[in-house]
Amino acid sequence: MKRDLDWDAWETVIRANGITIDRARHSVHPVHRSIIYPVHYGFVRDTVSSDGEGIDVFVGTADSGLVAVIWTTDHRKGDRECKFILDCTPEEVYLVNGFINFDRSLMEGDLVLRAPMGELWDAVHGVRAYEPIDCGFYDRLEHWAVRGESCEVRLESGETFTDRFEDFDNRPDGEFAVMASGRRVRLDRIATVNGVARPGSAC
Repeated sequence: MKRDLDWDAWETVIRANGITIDRARHSVHPVHRSIIYPVHYGFVRDTVSSDGEGIDVFVGTADSGLVAVIWTTDHRKGDRECKFILDCTPEEVYLVNGFINFDRSLMEGDLVLRAPMGELWDAVHGVRAYEPIDCGFYDRLEHWAVRGESCEVRLESGETFTDRFEDFDNRPDGEFAVMASGRRVRLDRIATVNGVARPGSAC
C-alpha cells in the first residue's frame, strides 16, 4: 500500500488546499458519546473521498509533515477509505491507530507509515544529537537549491525520494532542508544526494 501512495504529491495538495478542523482534540463525537478524539480531526479542502466527502485527516502537534495514512473499513457504512495522518508525533500516531481500532466491530484500520517509526521518533524528539554536516557538502546543497534542480535524495534509513531543495532552516534541534514538497529533512540524516555521499566530518 505504501508504494501506491505518492506521499510528496499528497503532502503538496494538503498544504496547498488547506484543512478544515471540524472535531477538535479531546472533543466528543456528536453521535457516539463514548468516542473522544485524541487529536484534531477534519478534512482536506477541495478533495473527495470514497464517501463523497473531503478526505479525512488527523492533525497532531508536531511539524513532521504527512507521516502516515490509515486505511479504514467502516463496518456500519460498508465503505473503505484513506485517512491522512499529518504533523503527528510518534505518540500521536499510536493514539490515532488505537482510536481507529478501539472497537473493531464498528471500524478497523491498517496503518501505513511513510518512514520507519524510529526515524520519525528521532526527527520529532531529537533522540540523536544533531551532527553538523561538512561545509563543502552544505555548499553543494545550496548550489542545487539555487539552480532549482530535481535531486534524488537517499536517507540513512534507506528511503529514497526525488525532490528539490528550496530553503534551509536552522533550529535548536538541528539544520533542516525544506523541500519543494514541503517536507523537512534533517541534514545529518542524508546519506547521498544525486549519488554524492555526505562526508562524515563536521564544519
